[in-house]
Amino acid sequence: MRVPVRPNGLARIKQAFTQEIFTEQVVTSHAVKVPVTGNLNSNITGYLPVHCIHQLLKSRAFSKHKVPIKNWIYRQICNCTAPLHPVMPALVEVYVNSILVINNKGTNEYFNKPIAE
Repeated sequence: MRVPVRPNGLARIKQAFTQEIFTEQVVTSHAVKVPVTGNLNSNITGYLPVHCIHQLLKSRAFSKHKVPIKNWIYRQICNCTAPLHPVMPALVEVYVNSILVINNKGTNEYFNKPIAE
């Protein structure tokens, strides 16, 4: 069955999915439940869970919605093998930045927790 959709109708459908059904908070809550990629290395191609987590970390979504990501990051680091996947250094850098950001506004903002192991 084909249903014709006008361009403005498609924009409304996109808005409904991204702002009402799959909000950033819903996505971050589900992202931490996605299994890490086993034996992650640079030979594995395609869009992986680590790419999604990296993007959400870059946008500070985990901090904004107070979703703890530390355990997921730790499990993914432990599941890496050589040669290192190119997104891993960037993921670690963004994670460290999400821990070290200094709050100059004087408000109590949630920050990611450092890995203690």
